[in-house]
Amino acid sequence: MQRQQRQQQAAQGRQQAQDTQRQAQQSQQQRQAQQNAAAQRGSFGANAGADRRTFSNGVSKSNQPPTTAQLAKGYTGKQTPDGRALVKFQGRVLAVPASRIGVKPRQPANDGGAPSASSTSWTTKQRATVRADVQKLAGSPPGGGGSGKGGSAGGSNGGLSSTFNAAARARVEAARVARMGQGAQMAGVVRGNSREENLKYDTPKAREEGWRPPHSTGSNFRSYVSQRTERFVRVWHETENKKVGGFMVREKEIAHLGNDPEKIQAHLGLKQAPTHIAVLEVPPNTKMQMSVIGENFERKRAGGFQYIVTDTVSEDWFKSTRKLEPSPVKH
Repeated sequence: MQRQQRQQQAAQGRQQAQDTQRQAQQSQQQRQAQQNAAAQRGSFGANAGADRRTFSNGVSKSNQPPTTAQLAKGYTGKQTPDGRALVKFQGRVLAVPASRIGVKPRQPANDGGAPSASSTSWTTKQRATVRADVQKLAGSPPGGGGSGKGGSAGGSNGGLSSTFNAAARARVEAARVARMGQGAQMAGVVRGNSREENLKYDTPKAREEGWRPPHSTGSNFRSYVSQRTERFVRVWHETENKKVGGFMVREKEIAHLGNDPEKIQAHLGLKQAPTHIAVLEVPPNTKMQMSVIGENFERKRAGGFQYIVTDTVSEDWFKSTRKLEPSPVKH
């Protein structure tokens, strides 16, 4: 009996060893099959994408430069994960159907059944809301605002309507102010109510002279404390004797007017054509306001930006003063 038990145990041991060997062989075969499949996929991917480089965001760029015709259409050589071509138009990068610029669309990546990138993450409700807002702004009647005594800045932009333009400018300026604050150009930025601030300027004498409040009621003004020296220009009429005043504009606000007094008067909404212009540098830690200004005298629309020093203006800030004379016409 003992001999039979030993024989059975030996047989069981041999069977277990055979099973273990068979399992090892099967595992090795599976690993070899996986390696072969991976090698085949890598070879296919290298051949299929040899002419294109794919970035981490899924955007691919052709290794071949765009043709002259494609460059004329603004093609950047890049395509989105869903196969649309990226073109540059008026400083903006847009995604358009690849067929518009004669490019074969890239097939969306879908390895192993993974979903391809979506063309947009906005829901239908979000798109409908934005569309309704745009249509509402486009259909609104033109708006206006007030401009103030002592100088202002303005300008009109083409677009769907003046209301739409004013809203767009307000958004752009708000973003610009935010960037300035991050760049340590402004500190303590506070948004104020333009209607309430206008009450300070709405006096009987100002109304008698034809002036209207300085801030456009279409957008709120912003108060801030300058963090570095800022450069502005100020214009005035010699009979007013108001070289030192709080209202200023950036040089670029009137640079396109060619020093023409009448054009500057119309652009800034002044009572008289200015005779002098001065460049001044406002030092850091100066309390100021920035606002959009609108119609005054011959001005009919709100637009542009004016800056107001709420601290005392010093003569030392004025670096140069000259008479305004139209620039010579170039032939």
